Amino acid sequence: MSSAKTVATEGGVDGQHSIVKNESAKYLCFTSCDKDTWIIHVTDGTDVWRLAMDYLQLESHRDLAEVTTYEAYFLRFRNAFRVGDLTVTLQNHKVLLTVGSGSNGAISYDLYEARANEKKADLQRALFYFAENCSELEKRLAAKEEELASVKKQRSNATDQGNMLKDFEMKKHTGSQAKMVKQPGLSIVNPSSKKRKAAKGVDFD
Repeated sequence: MSSAKTVATEGGVDGQHSIVKNESAKYLCFTSCDKDTWIIHVTDGTDVWRLAMDYLQLESHRDLAEVTTYEAYFLRFRNAFRVGDLTVTLQNHKVLLTVGSGSNGAISYDLYEARANEKKADLQRALFYFAENCSELEKRLAAKEEELASVKKQRSNATDQGNMLKDFEMKKHTGSQAKMVKQPGLSIVNPSSKKRKAAKGVDFD
């Protein structure tokens, strides 16, 4: 039999996160997998509420939501997290997390206050998850900046070479089209030889 961790990972709902802002509080909602369970977490930065479901519990919850396939169930879940269509309602020692709304239908989860060891582990998980993602984004940004700088340099070099080639072609063209200036006493047909003077008859005075 499949595990909740397996179907949740295949459904792309492991590592989801979204921030919910209420009038008086702000909550971080995120998901994770541990052993054979899929876990939904909600924290206000101090307290933590969670719901860990094994495969049978997840299947039962999907049936209660009246969704026939895990593909459709997790798609609805992912879309709601992506656009922030979430509602957190505090109720004594638990919170009601409502995922989605409108015509697509909402899915509700009851999350209960985490035990001390679970609370510590969940907050650590959230902290390191965001720290690692922030570091990864910075590395990607640095790589893109280096790539952009390299492209700009290549374009600049190509432009310089193009300008040099244009200058060379222009000078070559200008030199070939330059008019030859006739100097006195030189032949136009053969510029290197002097022009012969026309013969004159004997002048008898």
